[in-house]
Amino acid sequence: MTRALQRLLLAFAVAMPGVGWAQEGDPLATWVDGLSVAAQHHLDAARVHEAAGAWRRAAAAYELVLQADAAFVPAVLGLARARVAMGDVAGALEVHSRLPMEPDVVSAMARLLEERQPERALRLYRELTTLQLGAPEPYRNLARVLSGSDAMAAARALDTYLGLVDGVPDGDVMVRVAVALRELGMEEESAGLLEEVLRRAPESSAAEEARGRLERHAVEKAARLMVVGGGTHLSPELTAAVDRARQMLAKGRAETALVALRTVVQAAPRSAEARAALGDALAHIG
Repeated sequence: MTRALQRLLLAFAVAMPGVGWAQEGDPLATWVDGLSVAAQHHLDAARVHEAAGAWRRAAAAYELVLQADAAFVPAVLGLARARVAMGDVAGALEVHSRLPMEPDVVSAMARLLEERQPERALRLYRELTTLQLGAPEPYRNLARVLSGSDAMAAARALDTYLGLVDGVPDGDVMVRVAVALRELGMEEESAGLLEEVLRRAPESSAAEEARGRLERHAVEKAARLMVVGGGTHLSPELTAAVDRARQMLAKGRAETALVALRTVVQAAPRSAEARAALGDALAHIG
């Protein structure tokens, strides 16, 4: 945003306090009714400054809103965002702590703490399951965070989330939990969760990853069975095709190698060597 446009928007906010940003459909529209005209003006100015990346000015304007209404949630969230943008994470957490029972604020605080203090973030997400009874989001966030440390707890949280969510669930979180379960050796449970991604979120960005992981699981399982039960040896021509595919992988041409190796597996479906190479190609793709 140019300085000229910033000045224009700010002038509009000053001339028409409370109107410039909180139009019908704006998330703030349901919040501003209780604010004084002066506080609405400061809120409008804060949003203009935030949009322009003028964080110190945005923070000062949000502080003025909070002087009028210390429990005004959008201003608490806005001031915390401004402090984070200025590198003051501790200050942002202090702002969040002013409204410890407000779900939107607690959720924002938990997100801010996820990488810095994951155990504290988990406690906050657990609190949100009580503050937002019947809401799926706290359980989704619990599953996402727990997938990195406690796969079984993540799976339980995910199961609750899937039972509560309406519409398409978060496929990315489902895949993360599936990966965590597989790392525990729970291959069937992992595969079942990946299949559920395809059933419930077939058009999501996670569906393609789920398909790739399911194919990789099947390939690896088939290869293990062949090692135990004995497989077929590749012909010289197919062996050369596998070698060429591995060279493609080494050069970063994983997609081309995958096509070639699928052709080899179709020609020699009981070859452990071919299926192992196909598994490597799928691993490169993700």
